[in-house]
Amino acid sequence: HARGKGAGKALLRACLQDMWAQGDAYAVIGWTGPQEFYAKVCGATPIEGSRPGMYRGMLK
Repeated sequence: HARGKGAGKALLRACLQDMWAQGDAYAVIGWTGPQEFYAKVCGATPIEGSRPGMYRGMLK
């Protein structure tokens, strides 16, 4: 498995850098599991009271 080898960190940073390059000032990463990962990698903070959006359950 790839856990702990930096693949997730690299993908997240690449996505955020691409969004920034396209003019996005922030990103909302919805319905995460390991919130500590996102906080550590990019300084993400939880949005209290948020709920899964319209895309919940679409991926199988």
